[in-house]
Amino acid sequence: EVNRAAGEDCVLGGKGINVSGVLRELGCKSVALGFVAGETGAWLERGLAAQGLRTDFIHLAEGMTRINVKIKAGTETELNGAGPSIPESAMQQLEAQLDTLQPDDILILAGSIPKSLPQDTYERLLARLQGRGVRAVVDATRDLLVNVLQYHPFLIKPNNHELGEIVGRELKTDEEITAAARALQEKGALNVLVSMAGNGALLVDEHGEVHRIGCPKGKVVNSVGAGDSMVAGFVAGYLRSGSYLEALRLGTACGSATAFSLGLAKKEKITLDDLKGENLMLMKRGWSYYGDKLRDFIAVKNPDINIVDFDLYNIEAFNRCENNNEVLLAFKSWESVHPLIRIIPVEWDYTMPFGILHSKEPSEKVRRLIKAINKIKA
Repeated sequence: EVNRAAGEDCVLGGKGINVSGVLRELGCKSVALGFVAGETGAWLERGLAAQGLRTDFIHLAEGMTRINVKIKAGTETELNGAGPSIPESAMQQLEAQLDTLQPDDILILAGSIPKSLPQDTYERLLARLQGRGVRAVVDATRDLLVNVLQYHPFLIKPNNHELGEIVGRELKTDEEITAAARALQEKGALNVLVSMAGNGALLVDEHGEVHRIGCPKGKVVNSVGAGDSMVAGFVAGYLRSGSYLEALRLGTACGSATAFSLGLAKKEKITLDDLKGENLMLMKRGWSYYGDKLRDFIAVKNPDINIVDFDLYNIEAFNRCENNNEVLLAFKSWESVHPLIRIIPVEWDYTMPFGILHSKEPSEKVRRLIKAINKIKA
């Protein structure tokens, strides 16, 4: 029987990549690690670079990066490829990358272990990092999750059904879910975040506090990446605020936003409150009357935003913005200036007028341009 699709969409993904993508939307710098192979691996790298995601993949000599197929036809069917074999030498390269992590860095381990690797791979990696102050986040199921608890991960994120499988019973109430989460804390987890699809999420934090939250109402159109988005939102929220409640709120919002979208959640607009604690690059004082007014407004109304001076809009300024993970005041029309810069509108009433600079004695072509502009203004 031949079945023909009504449409198709190609999405660059994988659980770790999904987390990186949402972290970038939230302004958090990350590096996606893993293994790539063949032409599909090269396609993946090029596509992620075009999206502005930083990667440091290990290239395998044989095989092809897998393609997973999601069929949406009433119910959703998944056909997941096998992927390439990963030799021990490649694992040693990954370990060398992880050896560069610093105290308070966050390592997110997400998903299943490839069949070509031992199922204790997560344990091997976390044992290597033990005692170095690296905070581990593990989003996995069953034994993969249980066996890493001895390394005291900062966060684990089972859903309520996965948590029930781990403790060996169906969990129907918040009290039962809380008790099961505490059981995993007793085994070593610091924070246990339990997602419950349309019923929201429950967090038992490292201080023993229980936080319960619902989720926005909407039509679920995509289940892929919702859990990854929740992890990204939680991490970003915690890094911003140091508050587990705020982390839970942002994580739940991101998970819901992805579930209600065809792709991963994207932030369409930001506010000045989103920039608290960020370095905002502004042209040095005296460059523009309007720029100075904005600078003074931010200093009074949003003192938590750190204003950083720069001399001139040029490629060095854009590189600095990307390399230092800073925020640059820019214009929508500049979106193609730098391949790793994404321009997001700001929700405010502020505008900055710009004119055209030309010589005192403009050429005939420039005169015609000025004349045309004046007609438009009139």
